[in-house]
Amino acid sequence: MPSKNLEQSVFEMIQSRLNIHYVMFEGYDFDSNIYDVDDESGFQLDSVDSLEIVVGISTEFGVIVEENAFSQLVSIRSIASYIEKRRNE
Repeated sequence: MPSKNLEQSVFEMIQSRLNIHYVMFEGYDFDSNIYDVDDESGFQLDSVDSLEIVVGISTEFGVIVEENAFSQLVSIRSIASYIEKRRNE
């Protein structure tokens, strides 16, 4: 499981890069799907947003996202886990 600091950094990266400030960090479920349009307390992202997240992962965390991993990056926790795993390779 990734550290809370990494999860918080991923959360803040998404907020900053996509200019989304209506989602609150306090009490946020890191396992919730960031693309779930029915989750009123979530990010409700779309496929265009996912490209910005991939760029953010690369520029802010120094990790290149492999094309076959896109479908796995659906929550703050899964993104943080991916970053952590790739950093340790």
